[in-house]
Amino acid sequence: MTRRIHAILAAGAALALAATLTSCGGDEGPGAVEKDLAERCGGRISAGSLDLRFEEGTEAEAQGAWHKDGRGQCRVSANDERDWWTPFSMEVTVGDSAEAVEALRRRSCATTRDDPGLYLGYADGEGFCSAYLSRGESAGYQARGSVGRYFVDIRLPGRRPGLPGDPEKKARETFSRVMDDLRDYYKV
Repeated sequence: MTRRIHAILAAGAALALAATLTSCGGDEGPGAVEKDLAERCGGRISAGSLDLRFEEGTEAEAQGAWHKDGRGQCRVSANDERDWWTPFSMEVTVGDSAEAVEALRRRSCATTRDDPGLYLGYADGEGFCSAYLSRGESAGYQARGSVGRYFVDIRLPGRRPGLPGDPEKKARETFSRVMDDLRDYYKV
């Protein structure tokens, strides 16, 4: 009888964990927040490009606003009993030309690369650069990129580079997927 109760409790716990991960993203595909974010980002990113996972009891909401010229922003705000934070934010601005925006991206990336005390773990990607901003309220991973005449600023929270689990790798992979989505959306 005791074994049966333990087996039932273990199965119940596994189902509860699976339901939690499904509602917030995970192995079963994007969760409700990720799907809502894809919509709030005006279709610019796909729900599967982010891997947003939240602890049980965390409330998360996607927000976004876009203009006809393609500029705008979208983000996820989350809170639990301890704090509010932003698990993802993206801002897209529009420039005069693709050349001008690419020049802005190169200058921005050079500034980031040249200040390793402030920006840790600098890396170049396809059409973007990323690093960990180590000070201030906006500490976390930041990517700046260009997609045609659009300049992109993406931010993710995360642990400092160089810690176990290679936290910078996950951020770079997310940035790369989002930039691929933006290239598809803007047909660049």
